[in-house]
Amino acid sequence: MDLHPLCRNNRDIELALRQFIFKAHQSGELVAEIIPGKGTGQLRERVLAFLGQNGCTTG
Repeated sequence: MDLHPLCRNNRDIELALRQFIFKAHQSGELVAEIIPGKGTGQLRERVLAFLGQNGCTTG
């Protein structure tokens, strides 16, 4: 999943993450990897904040 086109809109980022996690769960995946990429780290921080709010394991 590439979040870079959405990086300016927090609501779109959260929606994309929710959809990605839902689809991974529905397909029976035990692990889903989200790679926020390189750059200033702002997108990574948004992704980690979202995952932290929703009780997801990161690391």
